[in-house]
Parts: sequence; C-alpha cells; structure tokens
Amino acid sequence: EFGMFCVNHLLLPGIQTWIRKTGTTFKGWHTSAQGIKQTVGMTTDLILDWIETAGSKNCESTSKSATLMLKQLVIILIECTVVNCETIARLGCSCFRHLITSGAEQFSEPQWEVVMLGIARSVELTLYPVHQLMSSFMIGSENFYGDIGTVRVAARRDTTVKETNRVRQLCHQILLLDNQREDVPGFTGNPDAEDRSYLFLLQPLERGLKEPKEDAVTVRVTLSELV
Repeated sequence: EFGMFCVNHLLLPGIQTWIRKTGTTFKGWHTSAQGIKQTVGMTTDLILDWIETAGSKNCESTSKSATLMLKQLVIILIECTVVNCETIARLGCSCFRHLITSGAEQFSEPQWEVVMLGIARSVELTLYPVHQLMSSFMIGSENFYGDIGTVRVAARRDTTVKETNRVRQLCHQILLLDNQREDVPGFTGNPDAEDRSYLFLLQPLERGLKEPKEDAVTVRVTLSELV
C-alpha cells in the first residue's frame, strides 16, 4: 500500500506537472519529449503490474488505490494525446493500446469504465480543432472562406524545414485516400533552416450579421493541431 501511495501522490502528479510545464516552455518538447516518453511508458507498465497484484489480493482498499492509479494515468494519457507534438501524441495512443491489450483480463468493471471514458474523452478533444474549423461551413459547402463566419489562412515563421515536411507527410496520410496519395518529395539543404507554418483564423458570425465585427474574437487553429 505504501508503494501505491507513492505512485498516486508523488509519481503521477509529478508526471502531470512535468507535461504541463513542458507545454508552456518555449521549445520544451524538443528537450523533454524523449524523457517524458520513457517515463510514461515505464509508468504504464508499473501500473498494470500493480493492478494485477491488487486483483490477486482481493482487498478493497488495495483495489481502490489501483483504480485511482488507473484514473490518474488515463488523465495523463488524455493530456498526451492532445499535445501538439507528434512524439507525445503517439505516446498517448500507444499507452492506451497497451493498457487494453495487456490489462484486459485484469480490469474490473469500474476500471474498464475508466479506460473507455478516457478513450472517448481523448477522441473528443483531439477532434475539437476539426469541429472548430467545420463549424464555419455549411453542409456541402464549396466556399473556401467559410459560410458561417470568416476563415483565413495565415503563415508564420516559427518552424523548420524538417518539421514542415513531416506535417506535409501526415496530411497526405490522414486527409487523402489511398489512390490520391503520392510520395512527398524529400527536402534538400539544412533541415533546421527556418520555414513557415500555417494556421486558420476563424471569426464566427453573430446572429443577424452578414459580416463579422472588427473586434470579433479570432479563433486560431494550427495545421499541426489538425493532423
């Protein structure tokens, strides 16, 4: 029980703080991604071992501690899946997959509910940028600039050639059908050279207006968040 206490009140809150602090630090994912990846992966295995141990003991307090660990882990994995960093986002998905494939036989009914609700919440949050973009268009619309509000595309120089090429590859994988895909040409020159990233500027319309107000709130959705 002391080991479970340490995981619940020290390890998992510490990992969550680490992830949130990294997300607010300039270029934080470039320096911390590999460390977070290894830590979260090993913690997932540790919690699966604790859940198996708790199931074999048939003790109510131990079972509650194991379920609390699982809840905190699921919250961390949800936060990982919505991070605008491919390595961490893939980590969240991989750990969810590992939880299900390795812990399926050990989970109790409440624990299964925690995992399923976590996956549903993760899907909802990862699709939120898509919902934001789609809310500006009518069904079957062919208007590039939006039907309900205004959609504009902006570019900013805050990325590298290597990162831009990777986003382009992901766009081909996700947004195109198999018969539409073509190999993305490789880049030449310095992969760390400065390049442009793109984002959508969304200005929703208010009722009764045909044009957005000048002081209307602008919603920013980056291309990397979409993919």
